Amino acid sequence: VLDKLAMHKAREGVGSWLPTTVTAPLNTIHAALKRIAQRCQRGGPGAQVLGSYLEGPYFTPQNKGAHPPELFRELEIAELDQLIAVSQHTLRVVALAPEKEGALQAIRHLKQQNVRVMLGHSAATWQQTRAAFDAGADGLVHCYNGMTGLHHREPGMVGAGLTDKRAWLELIAD
Repeated sequence: VLDKLAMHKAREGVGSWLPTTVTAPLNTIHAALKRIAQRCQRGGPGAQVLGSYLEGPYFTPQNKGAHPPELFRELEIAELDQLIAVSQHTLRVVALAPEKEGALQAIRHLKQQNVRVMLGHSAATWQQTRAAFDAGADGLVHCYNGMTGLHHREPGMVGAGLTDKRAWLELIAD
């Protein structure tokens, strides 16, 4: 499957990419990370796989999007380390909700492991989002989608991302 996706991406002009997981049972995520790591290390046809992107299961139900909330998990350093190990250190990005308990510690830990952290699928406030950027978070996953929006009384995640020069903003352009 990864080879087919990589070939399709190459035909569309993509040179390299990060296959992305979604919220799923942990054993399913582990299996996906292993397959991505193998493809990353052996190479293959099409667009180059640079590693994996974990989008979920560390979100909150308020802005869940298509992610099943019954599979959301709490942030635990040991579990994050296990994901990094299972990925054979090819895990490049983890997306999470910054208001979850332990999020700031998890962000700092992931950054120490050279894993980028994106914020999303969250009901975080401006303050919680800024605290996550202060802890090392890199930006917002698909800005405006699956997060607290920009409001004149509560600038939310979007306001924090737009006003913080450290933040990268991913956009869905459709």
